[in-house]
Amino acid sequence: MLSKRAIGARYEALAAQYLCARGCRLITKNFLARGGEIDLILLEQETIVFVEVKYRTSSDFGHPSELVTFHKQKKVIKTAQRFLQKNPKYALLDARFDVISVLSIKPENEPNFEWVRGAFTT
Repeated sequence: MLSKRAIGARYEALAAQYLCARGCRLITKNFLARGGEIDLILLEQETIVFVEVKYRTSSDFGHPSELVTFHKQKKVIKTAQRFLQKNPKYALLDARFDVISVLSIKPENEPNFEWVRGAFTT
């Protein structure tokens, strides 16, 4: 049985593939800064996109996107600011915060993705 971290890493990798197949270019995964982490950072044309990936194996306890609380949004925004400070070449681009919800009923099934562009703002 896979650990929760391994399952999360699997869904993050699948989400990255999903986004790249739709024209995004991956910059980095799992960017860590004091107080936060961003699952995926990508470029979509001239926009830098900070992506939070949330998954569930069932919708019985709510949609995965509901896990991106106001508190989590603030942590992602602060972490994105740190990323831009460390990587000034991206600082002049438009920025967007997206959420990818992944619903996988059974591990052997293909997951369903829901990409919410501009899920929250600064």
